[in-house]
Amino acid sequence: MHKIPREELGIEILNVRHDFRAFDCNDADLNDFIKNDALKEQRILVGKTHVCLWKNIIVGYITLASDSVRDKSLEEDYHISCCTYPVYPCILIGRLAVDKKFQRAGIGNFLLDLAIGLAFDGPIGCVFLTTDPKEDAIKFYEDAGFISMEKKKGKRDPHRMYLDVAKAIIELADKTTRESLDEWFRGDLPR
Repeated sequence: MHKIPREELGIEILNVRHDFRAFDCNDADLNDFIKNDALKEQRILVGKTHVCLWKNIIVGYITLASDSVRDKSLEEDYHISCCTYPVYPCILIGRLAVDKKFQRAGIGNFLLDLAIGLAFDGPIGCVFLTTDPKEDAIKFYEDAGFISMEKKKGKRDPHRMYLDVAKAIIELADKTTRESLDEWFRGDLPR
């Protein structure tokens, strides 16, 4: 599949009008979640699912929820210059899936950048994005800058990874033009 230009993609919050019957991301658990559980979990405020559309076709989704990270889980050299807390606020990427017909078209990166933007410019403080990726998604998250929380202990725990939102937004600004991220910037970048 060729890359789909980002300006052709749209995002909507999951609702009853979205039809996922034809959606297949090649993962039974992710397919089952979006078809049977996502709307229920959204109604009880466990997570919020954002649906990605291209030409009115559902091409992917990302589910976000609140989370926190204890400072002992982070790299030893990590610190926020102005303060130290035992727990930092995060947004959990609970699920991220792309329909198999649209994989490798940039949809996953688009959804990840959406999560970074929401974390950076959302209505609440958020220091990190976290995720518990499936084995076949670890490289995707590592390529995006996520770090295993067990890496500092010499172990590799693929079940919990984190991304520093401030560092990620700086990298986004470096990859794109500053003007394309203007809605996320309100002055200087943190840290």
